[in-house]
Amino acid sequence: MSAFLLDEKHICQCDNNFIFYGNQSSIDEAVCQICNPNDQLLIDLSKIPDHICKIVICLTIYDTGRRYTFIQFRNIMILLSWLNNKFDENGEAFLKYCIDEKFSEETVVLACEFYRNHDKWMFKWIGEGYKGCFENLIVDYGLNLKGGN
Repeated sequence: MSAFLLDEKHICQCDNNFIFYGNQSSIDEAVCQICNPNDQLLIDLSKIPDHICKIVICLTIYDTGRRYTFIQFRNIMILLSWLNNKFDENGEAFLKYCIDEKFSEETVVLACEFYRNHDKWMFKWIGEGYKGCFENLIVDYGLNLKGGN
């Protein structure tokens, strides 16, 4: 699971706004990834800087040439929960999205997004497969794969 923090042009302005296993927290700790058997993203919308207009959450399959796609996996879901505090591991679930078998070729799913609508944060399920590899998505969001962005 990963998150892209995007500006008004839908660009990830710097590497620190791309949250994944290699960068598990934004600088302001507004978005943090917890890698455990149930990968989690903790998002504190009150800490998101004003220039960030959208947070896109993606599911990916790290494929080392085995040609896995989401059709090979079952019971993948995104569960959104309100957490009482940063030590609350389960929270109170309020939305659930299950990945189904429709993703027969995809190794990347654009799952959901939080976006600003004036001064309020809104939420939208996307549930779309991305036809390119994860590296292409990273470039599409404005990051340089060679680093230094």
